[in-house]
Amino acid sequence: MVPRKQAGHMTCTRPQAERQILLATRASSTHDPRQTCNSTWAGPAADVVSSLTGSAFNTNGWRTALAAYVIFDVDIRDPKRYQEFMSGVKPALEMAGAKYLARGGAHKVYEGDWEPRRIVLLEFPSVEAWESFYNGATYQGLKSVRDACSSARLVSVEGLS
Repeated sequence: MVPRKQAGHMTCTRPQAERQILLATRASSTHDPRQTCNSTWAGPAADVVSSLTGSAFNTNGWRTALAAYVIFDVDIRDPKRYQEFMSGVKPALEMAGAKYLARGGAHKVYEGDWEPRRIVLLEFPSVEAWESFYNGATYQGLKSVRDACSSARLVSVEGLS
């Protein structure tokens, strides 16, 4: 690894950091340094690599995507039309690997001036899965129905490993 000097500290790029740790943890094995990980690598070093790279690793040492959580704050103006949207979006969400964690249940604000109307909380397998769903033709077509009968604020957040 060739470190770079940055702001008075020796640093390296994320792939270099991964490789350095992997080589250090597998020094006595037949690890191919061109690979970032293999199926036998896991454990405490995976936590170090995860903290340096923002990637998660499963128990087999393979890089895994972090879940994405999407929070909708929805104000429904036309419940009948909103049901049209829901009948189309539910199967689309299922196809995208998403699942509802909360949908319109009781909620309470503990701090701040946020006044949510209806809260929907979704879990997607990854940020990429969420963005692919959101920007895809299916949802964009349904979104026009949703926008005609409701208003929404939404935010996504990447989960923890």
